[in-house]
Amino acid sequence: MTGRRLRQSDLAERAGVSPATVSNVFNLKSVPTVDTLDLLAHAVGITGTDLQQLHSLRERADGRTRRLDSYLAAALSAARDHPYAGVLPGVTPPLQTVYVRQQVQQRSGTPDPRALAHTADQRSVPAESVLAVDVTCVVVAGPGGGKTSLLRTWVAESAKSWLTGHGGGTVPVLVDAADLHGAALADAVACAVSKEMVEALPPRFFAAPPQQGVRWQILIDGLDEVTDLHARRDLLRRLAAVSEGPYADLYRFVIATRPLPPGELTQFGDHFPRYDLLPFDRRHLPEVATAWFGAVGHPSPGQAADRFIKALERTQLTSIARNPLMTAMLCQLHAATPEQPLPTGRAGIYRRFIALLHARQYSPRTTNAAAELCAGLARYGPAVLESANRVLDRLPDLIGFLAVERHHGNGQPTLDIVQRPSYTQVPRRVPEGDWRAFLDTALRRSGLLTRRGNDLVFLHQTLREYLAAQFLARNEQAARRALDDVFTVVADSNQFPPVLQAGLSYAGFLLEEVDHEDLLNTEDEKGRTAQRQLRRRVRYVLEIPFFIADLVVLGSNIPADLVSEAINHLAKIARTDALEWYWRDLAARALTRLGDKRGAEALEDLARDLRAHAQRRQVARRALYQFGDARSVEALYTLTADTGIGDSQFSAIKALLQFGSDAGREALQALSTDSRLGRHRVEAARALCKAGDPRGVEELAVLAHDAGLGWHRVEAARLLAGFGDARGVDILRHLAHGHDPNVDERGRMDAARSLAVYAPRFRNREP
Repeated sequence: MTGRRLRQSDLAERAGVSPATVSNVFNLKSVPTVDTLDLLAHAVGITGTDLQQLHSLRERADGRTRRLDSYLAAALSAARDHPYAGVLPGVTPPLQTVYVRQQVQQRSGTPDPRALAHTADQRSVPAESVLAVDVTCVVVAGPGGGKTSLLRTWVAESAKSWLTGHGGGTVPVLVDAADLHGAALADAVACAVSKEMVEALPPRFFAAPPQQGVRWQILIDGLDEVTDLHARRDLLRRLAAVSEGPYADLYRFVIATRPLPPGELTQFGDHFPRYDLLPFDRRHLPEVATAWFGAVGHPSPGQAADRFIKALERTQLTSIARNPLMTAMLCQLHAATPEQPLPTGRAGIYRRFIALLHARQYSPRTTNAAAELCAGLARYGPAVLESANRVLDRLPDLIGFLAVERHHGNGQPTLDIVQRPSYTQVPRRVPEGDWRAFLDTALRRSGLLTRRGNDLVFLHQTLREYLAAQFLARNEQAARRALDDVFTVVADSNQFPPVLQAGLSYAGFLLEEVDHEDLLNTEDEKGRTAQRQLRRRVRYVLEIPFFIADLVVLGSNIPADLVSEAINHLAKIARTDALEWYWRDLAARALTRLGDKRGAEALEDLARDLRAHAQRRQVARRALYQFGDARSVEALYTLTADTGIGDSQFSAIKALLQFGSDAGREALQALSTDSRLGRHRVEAARALCKAGDPRGVEELAVLAHDAGLGWHRVEAARLLAGFGDARGVDILRHLAHGHDPNVDERGRMDAARSLAVYAPRFRNREP
């Protein structure tokens, strides 16, 4: 370096890596990755034998770094190449080709991470921005909502950055929630990750930082797929304990899950932010469709996408197509048979897609498929081949049977489960290993299962749920029992939230498939059975209208007159004072999601109801705002006079700004001068600055001089400096030197740290 007269910053620029990477290497804080070493060597002209020697030295320097490189390479490969659901044979585009970035919206009542403070005024932010922040959080989305694709894309991008010398403050690790059950965290993560690697990682590899000053970001997918309630709550408690214990600085967690019963996530703690992963914006559908039609080889993907969008509108599927998994399936169905109308209802889409999947796997072009599958058994004679072909003939039933067993919580290995029916048991004179190999290949060839570690799993939870519902609906007694189970749980108010959330997807599939098979009609009771049971209950079972509303939002095919009846009952519930506030609020929200104007009207009434607690009124106001209803401007504005609420008051005013209301700025001005509100005055002044109002800077200056604010003076001064006002630096210097007795040691340290950041910006001023 010295001989070449090259500074570290120059080397970093030449090599295309970050200055921090170069600094860490030269200060012996970390060993460079293989790719980083190549980049650095190339930048200074080191090649050939000299470069090989450098690589040898690198490997000897740190076996842990070598293992980290191996992990990152395996993680990148797995994230890019892992099969994903909703893809027909012959159509396997890389995930990044068809992946469209989604937005998240923070759930009201959960804390804003300090590093995301600049996005607090936005209604939604890019999902990747949440993962990029060094905080623990929860991401929630419904069935097929894009959770796994988000996590896999993030792992691929982050691993690539690390391997090329541009790593950040965390190294992401993707695991399934079920893999963390019953073992120490570090050991369980190492075991799960090693399934994708040639050489297993040591059990305690994840018990130490990946590098000095770097944390592990554990991305936990499918929390809701841990079906045992006690196991799921235990896992949440263990993760919370790690987040708040001695290893708090070693890990950050991102938990991805479907909606869970109210209160269940409190096991994890209320101080972690929670985000809803939002569906595609309608404006993105043409972009998504064009990518998919290009992936399936359509000669004019743009034109095909235009026709597809029109087909969605004709069949009223535009809303359901905003779900990433449904988009993928619908695009491929349309590409396969563009002359046919798209199927109606969520179950109808899955039914046709799986039928097309099976047809493609065993089409005339693959007439030898069965012979290939059975080839290894031919030496055992015709009787064994006949047994194998009988299994293939009944393969859809066998997979349905497996889906039911998994749905009911059977955790045995897949091959053990599928050998229970008589027609799959090992034929005489056939070694069990050969027969199980045949079953394994047949199941994987179906396109519905894939290998994970030493077992076979369904490609997606929704596929398992649909196949279980389809299998049960084809047997009269099983269908009756399954329907009874669903309605029993729905009608039990103690179990109401789990069914409407965690189990809604399966329940919707079951209702549609029972009516499609139509096995349960009798001479006395004509008409589709599931619909008939809904009609009977909608008038007198309080939970049923909510059930129907959630099914409609999910995309289930419910008759219009039944939906209308459920909506009318929801409107009555929302206006019934005798009911608990909880039910009225739920009814108003359900109406609003269904597009009925009475929902927003009911929310407005709840927001103005002075008989209700102030926090409940704020919940209703926030709901109005989140649903984008302009009437929330007036309802939210009334909160500025609703004293004693603090955070809710401030949140409501920020919401006003989102509607472009001048009332929001005036409310912030009033809030920043209200001596009763303490720290909220600083937040209001900050928001006023961000809204472009020059009064915000002056209010910050006033607050920074207010000795009565104590430690919050530091925050006001920091913000003042951040907005470019030199008075902030002067006050920070004053506070850092301990001239205010109301500011404690922590405040003085914070002032000193802020001074170190902002003082250089004002060097031309005399101290």
